[in-house]
Amino acid sequence: MGIGIPKQPYDYPEDVDKFSLAVVGKVLDDRIFFETQIQNWVDLFWKTNTAIIVQKASHSKDIFFFFCTSYEDRDNLMSLRFAPDKGALVVFKAWQMGSNILGIDFSESTIWIKFEGLPTEECQPQVARRILERVGRIIRFDQPLLDDRPHCLMRAKLVVNVQKPLILGFYYEITLKKVVWVFLRYEGVFLCLPWMWENWS
Repeated sequence: MGIGIPKQPYDYPEDVDKFSLAVVGKVLDDRIFFETQIQNWVDLFWKTNTAIIVQKASHSKDIFFFFCTSYEDRDNLMSLRFAPDKGALVVFKAWQMGSNILGIDFSESTIWIKFEGLPTEECQPQVARRILERVGRIIRFDQPLLDDRPHCLMRAKLVVNVQKPLILGFYYEITLKKVVWVFLRYEGVFLCLPWMWENWS
């Protein structure tokens, strides 16, 4: 049985309001990234309505707070879910007041995946499902894919474990003597390092 310590009004820091629009990001990479590097990335390459201040969490080599000052910037950042930076993948999670960053699960993120290389007449969701179920959890297919027109590629949104190697593609066996390679294109992950990929057949 532990001792109960009630929260007091002065337990908050003076700038506690900045947490109300905060987003937390984790850099998935073996390298160490510094606060100034991430701040420069935001300032130079992001299009924002107002300034976003980056602060690295103490006692952590890969977790950063992105303190937004507008709802639109916060919502835009959360709609990304992840972003590549210098070959690393940064996964974003919404900050919940009263939480602790050590309890946030950064292992999964939503990613759009394109299929390229399937024969047009077989470019169908039922074909895609057989491989996508090995990649992650299917959220939905792109709406145009659901009509009856011929398709040259497929696109689907998945929840993927980004801490595991991503499947680069697969062999589709048309006949015993004819096999084609189908590419899986992870949108926004094209700058990631080679260790993130693996082939599957």
